[in-house]
Amino acid sequence: MSVNKVNQLQIFLDDYQEAAARTDQNRRGGMEGLAFPLLGLFGEVGTLLSALKKKQRDRNSYVRYSEAVVEEFGDVLWYFSNVASRASLSLRDLAQRVFEDWSNSNGCQPNRPGSDNSPEFESAVIALAGRVGLLLN
Repeated sequence: MSVNKVNQLQIFLDDYQEAAARTDQNRRGGMEGLAFPLLGLFGEVGTLLSALKKKQRDRNSYVRYSEAVVEEFGDVLWYFSNVASRASLSLRDLAQRVFEDWSNSNGCQPNRPGSDNSPEFESAVIALAGRVGLLLN
């Protein structure tokens, strides 16, 4: 990823996190208010898994799958952003750490999951669910 694209992503993440915090209606501040967005994050990942299940079950007849994935990932990002804010973490810093970890691990980059119909994408969603479960725990 070029330096310019990384800078654009960092600016987007900063702006997104600020906007998400402004729309957070949870009145409990800081770490005390963390339970609600954690439950929301877990719930949205569950909804994403439900869409994946429906697609696997109904194959070609589940026509809203791609739309559902985009919507649910947006909700996941919103809740994750608010969890990070309440823990005094910035999405920018978290993304930078992930990027550095990828760069420092023998130049390996993450596998791009491809389309939302690929087996790699399905595996990535299941892995996300597992990590969110660990976070909630």
